[in-house]
Amino acid sequence: MTQHRALYKRTRHAVATVASLLVLLCAAFNGSQELRAQDGARTIDPIKEYRFNFEKSVKQPALSGVALTRDRAALYVGGDDQRVYTCPVDGDSNIFQATGQATSEWVRAVAASPTANEIATLSQNGIIAIWDLGKKQVVRQTSQQIVGAHAMAYAPTGSLIAVASYEPIVRVFDAATLKLVASWRAPGASSTALQFSPDGEYLAVGGRNGVARVWTTRTPPTVKDYELRNLNAADALGGKRRIRALAFSPDNKFLAVAGDANQIVVYDLQAQKQVASLVPRDGKVYSLAFLGYKEPGNKILLVSGDSSNNLRVFDVKRQRLVASSDNSASKHTGTVSSLLVEQVDGAGEPTTRVYSTSFDTTVKLWDLSEDLKISNSL
Repeated sequence: MTQHRALYKRTRHAVATVASLLVLLCAAFNGSQELRAQDGARTIDPIKEYRFNFEKSVKQPALSGVALTRDRAALYVGGDDQRVYTCPVDGDSNIFQATGQATSEWVRAVAASPTANEIATLSQNGIIAIWDLGKKQVVRQTSQQIVGAHAMAYAPTGSLIAVASYEPIVRVFDAATLKLVASWRAPGASSTALQFSPDGEYLAVGGRNGVARVWTTRTPPTVKDYELRNLNAADALGGKRRIRALAFSPDNKFLAVAGDANQIVVYDLQAQKQVASLVPRDGKVYSLAFLGYKEPGNKILLVSGDSSNNLRVFDVKRQRLVASSDNSASKHTGTVSSLLVEQVDGAGEPTTRVYSTSFDTTVKLWDLSEDLKISNSL
């Protein structure tokens, strides 16, 4: 009897082990099937690279922001060496040249004025500096420091500049005078993403606690919160994850939110509900941008940049990946920290170009016009 019990236990253990292996094999098979489906996406390659020409002994700056001048003639970037650099968009040169030193802190964000020949830079200590591009110098700047300033955005009218930081406050400044005109309570400390909608109707902020807060900019402002949750697990934050990137659609209808969670969530701002969940392959999403045109009914895609050094293009309606740089031999070799979309009107179809900055010290230019032709509008 004892021998039978021992045999029974060994048999039951063996069956359980086989069952566990079968579960793992099925999971691996499903994962490989999903990966193959993802790998059916078109491979995208950059069409140009902008870089530094420092000697190997000189540390090259990690880039965290890019701005395209109003006349689309030049790029401006800032990095962790406290300097601002520029390079012409077209022509033979692709080497960044130093314009000047912003402050003694990391230049966290760079933005071009929509209405003037100026750019704004935000340093980590919270100093906003306005640069006259004709004079190539700072013409005005704030004096009050802000702890851990991280994100900055111009309103589409060019009249306001908003700043988010590690403090639980979003500050709004008059762009002409740099006087503080409003302070709004952020959903938590450590806000790292900030964005105005294209029509200036909304201002969104997100950060460490996984909540994106959206204000209407009219007086008095109204507020709506959206949460970014991890798909896999609950934790001390109830499954919520840091938001690192926000993007409004060109028609102002949708807000995309992403970060450390393993998903990109798209919300309908009018209906105030989630309409899509996109699952990247890997990496934290540091940057987002919608592709498309402002006229009703045109195609809209979403591009992301992440810590796996890739750009990925998603069809939001079908909730699938349609293009990526995963298999590109000339993709970034560092985290893609910011994205800038440019619509170039010319003969025939408009061209959609994207500039990406990276911690690998380069800016790359991508033509994503082809991907817009294979997507339906939302």
